[in-house]
Amino acid sequence: MEVTSVRTRRWSGRASLAVLVGSILLVLAVPSRVLAQGVDLPEILLSESEQDSWISASYAHQLSSQLEDGGLFNRGSLAVGGGHRFRFDEDWSLIANVVYQGSYYDFTDGASPFRWDDIHQITGLALAGWKLDERWSLQGGGLIRAAGESGAEFDDAVTAGGLLGFGYRASDDLQLGLLLGAVTQIEDPAALLLVPQVDWRFADRWKLHLGLTRLAYTGIGPELSFAPSESWEVALGASYQKRRYRLDDHAGIDDGVGQETTAPIYARVQWRPTAHFLVDLFAGVSVGGQLRLENENGNKLQTSGYDPAPILGLNGQFVF
Repeated sequence: MEVTSVRTRRWSGRASLAVLVGSILLVLAVPSRVLAQGVDLPEILLSESEQDSWISASYAHQLSSQLEDGGLFNRGSLAVGGGHRFRFDEDWSLIANVVYQGSYYDFTDGASPFRWDDIHQITGLALAGWKLDERWSLQGGGLIRAAGESGAEFDDAVTAGGLLGFGYRASDDLQLGLLLGAVTQIEDPAALLLVPQVDWRFADRWKLHLGLTRLAYTGIGPELSFAPSESWEVALGASYQKRRYRLDDHAGIDDGVGQETTAPIYARVQWRPTAHFLVDLFAGVSVGGQLRLENENGNKLQTSGYDPAPILGLNGQFVF
């Protein structure tokens, strides 16, 4: 019996590692366009916290960067959100979450035709969860989002999508999950939504995370963290982000579309003074950044990359 038990545990460990590696390879193999669709999921959804309500806020500032086509720009990003988990019984629950995200652009030194200003985005999410057993769970729901510049037509800034996924608790040290879905895009074909979730405590105080990251804006990427104590954590990570929004009228371009893609590489320090409150200070550099301007039909007018830009920011979360 003991030999069989040991073999079972070894097989389970190898299977969990295979799933982990497969998840990472899947993420790396999928086109970046798929990974770009942030769904603004609350971090509490991905944990086993007993608290059912949360409020979060973050701010990040990307310092001035040179555009390849000439001119400079910088951006401030603010995110404020909150939500609640409604527990119907031991197996059924419903997550409701609302997030406001603002991007405050400043273009200078002839950065034409990129002239948009303040971008406002509001996302609402409802996601039901069903616990099948001690290891497996299912999720499903939908989201709706409005993203546009001040003065843009609201009706032309709304997108929506649906989600379906699973979670698997391989062990106390390894949790896996995947959300799949589809989301409409402003003047662009609907895109596949892929949100992996891997949390692997592979050594004492060390954890590898693959999935959602939040640097004022939601992205997807890997993060390696070390917790020297219950109150402190340090981490290194990367995040792929994409933002797409309806624009106001600029220089003869009516109801255009703006887009930014970027991949911040960052380090963060987290302080958790109590079980209910945490704050993150992070710094990094945005690489591979690109701005894109389209007309009202989604046809490209101009695309310009920009130089690596430093990022500084702060996150805070309160659960209760």
